[in-house]
Amino acid sequence: MRIYFEATTNTSIDYFITPALFVLFIVLIHKYPVFSEIVADITKVKRLRFIRIFTALMLFGVIGFALNYSKQLELRNLIANKDYSVVDGCIEEYKIDVPKQGSKVESFKVGSIYFEFSNYDSDLYFNSNDHIDNFLTNGNCVSISYIQIGVANRIVKISS
Repeated sequence: MRIYFEATTNTSIDYFITPALFVLFIVLIHKYPVFSEIVADITKVKRLRFIRIFTALMLFGVIGFALNYSKQLELRNLIANKDYSVVDGCIEEYKIDVPKQGSKVESFKVGSIYFEFSNYDSDLYFNSNDHIDNFLTNGNCVSISYIQIGVANRIVKISS
């Protein structure tokens, strides 16, 4: 079988370089006033206000990284424990909708399982940005590993 898509996760320690830099910037701004004074002079914003805004933005970034990392760990564990479903069959009812410029929603069925994804879906699972050719076509027989999240079936692997 040829693998068309397989979800990958990054749970290595190098994932934390960017959030560590965010924390370092927060410490530098608070510990060494010269950094915040320079930016405050350039932007014409009071130093204390700049520190508060900068710290809030950096903390939002760190929280975002932490949430994304936890989702990657969850997906890695689901895949490692084989807590996903597999459907084999041929693609039926494949269609593309463009609800507004810049967005693309694709959908199809394999057997009785319905899949729908867009170019705005999470990068952890198969989405329209991963589908750049004509692989998904009616009649193409595939094997799809997927996880049901709420009412949506999220694809973690497609092979033919």
